[in-house]
Amino acid sequence: MFGGVAFFTLLERKILRYSQSRKGPNKVSIIGIIQPLADALKLILKGFGVLIKVRMFDFFFFPLWGLVMMRLFWVVFSPKFSYYSLTIGILVLIIFLSLNVFPVLGSGWSSKSKYAFLGAIRGASQRISYEVALVFCLIWVLFYFFSLGFFYEKRLFLGLVFPLIFFMWLIVIVCETNRAPFDFAEGERELVSGFKVEYGSFPFALLFLAEYGMILFLSVFSSYYFFRKRFLGVFFSFFIAFFFLWCRTSFPRFRYDLLMEFCWGICLPLTFVIIFIIQLI
Repeated sequence: MFGGVAFFTLLERKILRYSQSRKGPNKVSIIGIIQPLADALKLILKGFGVLIKVRMFDFFFFPLWGLVMMRLFWVVFSPKFSYYSLTIGILVLIIFLSLNVFPVLGSGWSSKSKYAFLGAIRGASQRISYEVALVFCLIWVLFYFFSLGFFYEKRLFLGLVFPLIFFMWLIVIVCETNRAPFDFAEGERELVSGFKVEYGSFPFALLFLAEYGMILFLSVFSSYYFFRKRFLGVFFSFFIAFFFLWCRTSFPRFRYDLLMEFCWGICLPLTFVIIFIIQLI
């Protein structure tokens, strides 16, 4: 998983640079293949200044919490959860999602910086809002297709609704991971890197690993949860992971009020209507 995160960052930098007609990192070894290793060594060995007004225990605890929570998400893929008791696995996922907001909120609060605290408030409210829509997307699949047999019952209705649900799911997971164009917790232009503004060196590496590990987890989970095709699972996982990168290189940052309005004014009412129609059919 950590190796996947390392080379996923290399893929991201290559895609971003080629989208701007540049080469990307290509100096370390052949075509920059071990650039992630060089970046990791730089972050680990880099000196870190001790801040005076921060809560030192909380300042280092919350990035570690974020990394541990990200690692715990992969428990959902254990045989006990993924095959024998899918509903328990989804329940565990929802619980971990509710706990995953605290590393962002705690990191900004413990930094004792107004920029970090504003970024933490943004990130927390954004994640809490879109977690509601995310849970409704999960419930829609579990509620109507308990065995995940998408093509066994009511194929016509599924064919009309499934692309819409999947499209909303893609938007929701981008918001959930604070990725561009919804990276309001880290808005460089107005918040100077947001809740991570006071972090550097090894604590920053922990936050970095937690963010990209969640991207990989949600990509793999989305592939197997929505498609259930094991032989195509790698392809769908790569497609969804590439979707994160494509959004970053293609779209400008939204306004925060429009993001929240989209959640509470469009996503949630739409999922309510779909579930209501399912009950009527």
